[in-house]
Amino acid sequence: PLCKRGYDHHDELDEFLRSLDEIMENAPAEEQKARKQAERLNQEVEVLRSIQGKLSETEGLEERKRDAEKQLEDITQQLGDKEQEEFQIDEGLNRGQSALREAEELQALARPRQDRGGA
Repeated sequence: PLCKRGYDHHDELDEFLRSLDEIMENAPAEEQKARKQAERLNQEVEVLRSIQGKLSETEGLEERKRDAEKQLEDITQQLGDKEQEEFQIDEGLNRGQSALREAEELQALARPRQDRGGA
């Protein structure tokens, strides 16, 4: 029985050693596959970093666009305010000119009466 058990262990040991030899034979190929996979992953990481950089640039551009749109709104509002102010000034000038014409007409009408009244 002891001999039989020893042979069983010997067979198990042989099987284990064969498995170990097979693993050792395949190790360089597995290592190379792992290196290639790591290289691909590094390239993907670089691509993702590049995309992330472009997204950051895009976000910055969108922020600048929003700022420019806000400035444009402000300028448009200021322009509208200036146009309203200009319109009010024109209206005031027109009223002033109308009043001046009326005064001149009244003055012109009043002169002949004075001339007639004094004559």
